[in-house]
Amino acid sequence: MIKKTFYNLPKEKRERIINAVKDEFSKHPKEKVSINKIVKSANISRGSFYQYFDDKVDLVELLTGEMAEQITAFVKDSLIKNDGNIFITYKEIFDEIIFLIKEKDDCHFFKNILFNLEANSDIIFDFLHYRLPAIELDKKLGDFINTYINPKYLNCKTQEEVSYIFNILILVLKNSIFNIFVNQ
Repeated sequence: MIKKTFYNLPKEKRERIINAVKDEFSKHPKEKVSINKIVKSANISRGSFYQYFDDKVDLVELLTGEMAEQITAFVKDSLIKNDGNIFITYKEIFDEIIFLIKEKDDCHFFKNILFNLEANSDIIFDFLHYRLPAIELDKKLGDFINTYINPKYLNCKTQEEVSYIFNILILVLKNSIFNIFVNQ
């Protein structure tokens, strides 16, 4: 888990560390990411690194956390704009993610992160199942679905069915984005 000491750092130092982590993940897959290169690039000691992070899973969490917050905000805005139509929203999410990846100079970073997520799903499993309480995650997802998704666009009888569709669309989206990188 990312430690509170990291979030208490001055903004400039946090950004320097984030940039060093991002740069290392842009160049290497997770198993070849070097903590030594990160601490050297961020100009911090190895001991300081372990005051902020436990392991490489924390680094993936750090890199994907901000992206996840941006995507969540985009999804909320899109659902509101489209009257809760989840299908239009997922198309817009796909288009937005592809636009962001192509517009920014982050293609290698996104490619390595996506390959890491695909090839090393144990990182995500570890993060979701051991670091986030499952009940909290289920409650957040349920609250999100109840608040923003309009069931009139779905042929569902229960909230559980809506949740299944939501999760299936997440998998389709992830695989579609992954395929963009694989097939260029």
